[in-house]
Amino acid sequence: MQVHVRSETVIARPRPEVTAFAADFERMPLWFRKIRWVEWESEPKVQAGARLAFITDMLGKRRQACTIDEYVPGERLRLQIDGPYALDATFAWRDEGGSQTHMTLDCHARPKGLWLLALPVLPLLVSRANAHDLALLKAILERRAGRPRVA
Repeated sequence: MQVHVRSETVIARPRPEVTAFAADFERMPLWFRKIRWVEWESEPKVQAGARLAFITDMLGKRRQACTIDEYVPGERLRLQIDGPYALDATFAWRDEGGSQTHMTLDCHARPKGLWLLALPVLPLLVSRANAHDLALLKAILERRAGRPRVA
């Protein structure tokens, strides 16, 4: 069984700025509520085939193995995550008029074990978590827009 959830937002910042921040794994704990830190298992470079682990607070501290499946800078980042349920997550970005960016987070989850019992509510849980995380990312980037840049 598979669950599909698509979440979207528009961020009032240029796409290069949004993608640079969102695809920076060291910054993901700033806007993904459940991720506490990231550990690289390969060269710490965002590229197809790179491996890392998310240390999360999902049902206690857990290590979730992650492989970057595809990375097209400024356009798309696709991950395969193996945790309490297998998850394929795709981040996609496109220009949205002016200097705004439309961001999509597409999640395909394949629950296993006890997570199968949560199947009826899993789409709602994933949708809420994604909406929260994207709102936090939007707030961080739009708030940073008013600050002078440090060279």
